[in-house]
Amino acid sequence: KQWYQRRVAITAGISIFIGQGPIDVVRQYTERIGRPFLPPIWSLGFQLCRWGYNNTGYMRSVLDDMVDQHIPVDVQWNDIDYMHTTQDFTISEEFSGLPAHNAYLHKLGKRHVVMLDPAIFVNRSGGYLPFQSGLEDDVFIKNVSNELLIGKVWPGDTAFPDFLFEKTVEWWTYWISHLNKILDFDGLWIDMNEPQSFYDGSAAGCPWNSDIENPPYYPGVRGRLQWTTLCLTAKQHHYLHYDVHNLYGWSEAHATHRALKALRPTNRTFILSRSTFVGSGRWAAHWTGDVLSTWADLATSIPGLLNMNMFGIPMVGADICGFQGSSNLELCVRWSQLGAFYPFSRNHNTLFARPQEPTAWGTEVTAIIRAALLQRYRLILYLYELFVKAHESGDPVMQALFMQFPQDITTHDKDRQFMWGRAVMICPALVEGARTTWIYFPGAIWYDLWTMEKVSAGQEVVEEYPAPLKTINVFGRGGSLIPLVWGTEDG
Repeated sequence: KQWYQRRVAITAGISIFIGQGPIDVVRQYTERIGRPFLPPIWSLGFQLCRWGYNNTGYMRSVLDDMVDQHIPVDVQWNDIDYMHTTQDFTISEEFSGLPAHNAYLHKLGKRHVVMLDPAIFVNRSGGYLPFQSGLEDDVFIKNVSNELLIGKVWPGDTAFPDFLFEKTVEWWTYWISHLNKILDFDGLWIDMNEPQSFYDGSAAGCPWNSDIENPPYYPGVRGRLQWTTLCLTAKQHHYLHYDVHNLYGWSEAHATHRALKALRPTNRTFILSRSTFVGSGRWAAHWTGDVLSTWADLATSIPGLLNMNMFGIPMVGADICGFQGSSNLELCVRWSQLGAFYPFSRNHNTLFARPQEPTAWGTEVTAIIRAALLQRYRLILYLYELFVKAHESGDPVMQALFMQFPQDITTHDKDRQFMWGRAVMICPALVEGARTTWIYFPGAIWYDLWTMEKVSAGQEVVEEYPAPLKTINVFGRGGSLIPLVWGTEDG
C-alpha cells in the first residue's frame, strides 16, 4: 500500500466557557460574540406572509379578513413576488398599490416588512441602475481572472455584492434609502444569502485544478463545495471567498443594520436573515428556512429553535403551518398553537400552496387559532422582558428544560416541551390525532397558567395530560411573577 499525507495549515483559537450552569455558559459565550439585539416590541406580535399574494388586492383582503375576525396580527410581509421581475429595489405592476397598502397598514397601527436578496440582476443594456452604480462603485465579487463573477438567482444572471467592503455598505445604504422613499417599510428580510446561486460556482465554472477549489480536507457536503454557491477562488476586496464564505450572510446583516440605522437613527432595527454565523444575533433575527408542512417538521422545529437560542440568536422561529407543500387543518391548528410560542411568530407558505392563514380554515378553526394567539399577547410583556434580559445578559428566551433544571437528568433529552425563561413551560401536542400528550413536570410547583389550577406539587412526574384540539398546555412555575395583559379578547 502507498500512503499519502497532505498537511493543512490552519490557525484556530479555541475558547472554553465553564460556568455554574448552562445559562451561565451561554452568558459568557454571548459576552464574547456580542449580545443579541433588542427587537422592537411590534416584532413580538403575530406576523403574516406568503409567497404568492400575487397582487396588492389579495394581500389587502387577507389582512381585512384577519381584522374583521379579530385575529391579532401586527405585521404583514412581502416575499419576492412584489418586485418587478424579482429585481431588488423595484415594485411590480401587480403590486403598484403596495405604497398605499403600506400606508393602510400604518393607519391600522401595523407594520410592513419586505424582502431583499443580495443577488443583483446583471443588466448589460444599462437599464437597471442598482447594477450600473454597483459596477461604477466596484462593489461586486470577482472571479479568479478579476472579472465580474456571474451567478444565477431569481432574476437571471446576477452579481454578488461584497458586504465586507466599506464602499458596498455605502452603495447598499443608498439603494435601501431609495426603496424606502417609494415604500415606507418597517423592516427588511434578507434571503438567499449563504450566498445561494443556481449555478455551481459561477456561469463560467471554477478553476477545478486549484487546491482552493479542491482543498485537502473535504467536509461531508452534497456535491462539491461550490454546489449552488460561489467559487471558493472568488475575489472579495480584502479576502478570498474561501476564507469568508460563512460570513456572507453575517456581513449582509451588518450592512443592512447600518443602512437602517442611517435611515432611522433613533429606531430599533428589524432584520430577518436566512444565513447566520457566530454573532449574527447582534443585528438579525432568523427563521429555519423552507420547512415542510409535515408533522415531523413541526416536532423538529423545537430543538432547532432551542439550539439557535443557545447560539445567541433568540429572535427565531419556523414558518407556522410549514412552508413547502400544503398544510392541512389539524396540522395547521397544532402548528399555530406551537407557533404562538415561537419567539418569532410568523405564518408563511410557498407559491401555489393552499392558503393557510388563520382565517382560511373555517370559523371553528379560526377561533382555536385566535385563542392560541391571544395567549401569546397576554404574555407579551413577559416575552419582552425576556428579550431585554437576552440583550443585557445573553439569557436564552426559549430554553430547553435542562437549562432551568440541569441537575435533573431526565430533562437532558426533553425536546418536545420547552420554557420561556424560568417561569413558563409550553407543552404542545405534536402527533397527528393526539388528544393527550405526555408531559414531564420537573421538580417545582406548576399551575395551569389560565385556570390557575395546581397541576404538580413539586415532585418530578411524567403525566399523560389532556390535549384537546382547541388548546395548548401552558404552565406557570410556582414562585414566579408573570405579568399578564388582559383586555385583549377583541384582538
